[in-house]
This record gives sequence, C-alpha cells and structure tokens, in this order.
Amino acid sequence: MVRKEKELLLKAIEKNEIIKYLQGRDGYRVEMEPWTPAHLLTDWTKIIPWGIY
Repeated sequence: MVRKEKELLLKAIEKNEIIKYLQGRDGYRVEMEPWTPAHLLTDWTKIIPWGIY
C-alpha cells in the first residue's frame, strides 16, 4: 500500500467513513494496482457482500 493511500485509509477510519473510502466518494479514491492479475476480484460490489475484505 502506498503511503498516501494508507494515510487516506487511516483518515477514513478516524472519521468513520470506510464506506465512502471504499466507494471512492467525497475525496476518497481507491487506486488499483495496474498489475493486478485479472483473475482477482476487484469489483467492490461483489467483494463486500461476500465478506471478503
């Protein structure tokens, strides 16, 4: 995890804004690694309901 992303995550945790962080709303943006293998799930709408987070 990049330092900037870690700081954003910690800020979201402190402000109780994890949902906004994961959705990329209100100044939060989750950057995906460009080299993520295609077989890994990257769709948050499917990952969160399954409890894989």
